[in-house]
Amino acid sequence: MSDKTEIKSCPACGGEARIWEHDGGDCASCYSVICDDCDSESRNTTFEHEAIEAWNNQPRIDELEAKVKALEEQSKAKTLVWDEDDDGHKSTIMKGAIDLNYVDNLLRVIDYNGHILYKETIASIDEAKQAAQEWYDNYVAEFIWENTE
Repeated sequence: MSDKTEIKSCPACGGEARIWEHDGGDCASCYSVICDDCDSESRNTTFEHEAIEAWNNQPRIDELEAKVKALEEQSKAKTLVWDEDDDGHKSTIMKGAIDLNYVDNLLRVIDYNGHILYKETIASIDEAKQAAQEWYDNYVAEFIWENTE
């Protein structure tokens, strides 16, 4: 190998990887990086350093797992705590930029711009609290998923 750039471990399995020079359809001599353990392969390139760069710039499974764990810790869904008025008809919670409230049998989730993200007619405060918790847990799970892509 003429290029001294280090080849990172396999992004899929963490195995050893190496440069592979071969004849290709688009080029007389092509280069790619291949994993010795799971046979994952980078794209074919004309130059060795391009194959290594393409391989090394792929997201690593361990890096993605660490990012997911950090986001889960940062955004961990917790039990919502409600402030209730004396008759129990109004409950609100502010969690970040989201306002969840239950007034006159209507549960509403409102973002910081005043847009209604969710609303549902619910008979009791206990059912409203359960529905709000489920909505919030799903919201956090979606946030984690969107931030790991």
